[in-house]
Amino acid sequence: MFELQASRPSAQMVAIYLVYLRTDFEKEHSRKLSRFRVSIKTLRNISKRFRISEAFAAEIVDELGYLGWTAVTSGDYFAIIRSGLVQKWSRVSDLRVGDELDAIDSAESSEFRRISRIVDKDRE
Repeated sequence: MFELQASRPSAQMVAIYLVYLRTDFEKEHSRKLSRFRVSIKTLRNISKRFRISEAFAAEIVDELGYLGWTAVTSGDYFAIIRSGLVQKWSRVSDLRVGDELDAIDSAESSEFRRISRIVDKDRE
């Protein structure tokens, strides 16, 4: 027989705890973090859930936004970045490549193949 969980932390509680983990890390290592990552396993542990649903992950991201943080998933990690820093990044717009976009009518077009080769060379 399994044991029922009395209650699980809300997305808001998990978001607050994630930011607290960063604060605790900063104290221990004597340095400020503007970005950090947590594993899905850590997220499951602090949320007391067997798995993290897409809906619950979206709620956590939303709650982190209220706290001034932005989060994205990357493989088995949640990458968490201070929102104010993201706003300072260079912004890229489709206006700079409008002519190329107009020339692409399918994945077989020569323009698309040319762009694909450029992107392929840029992969890490």
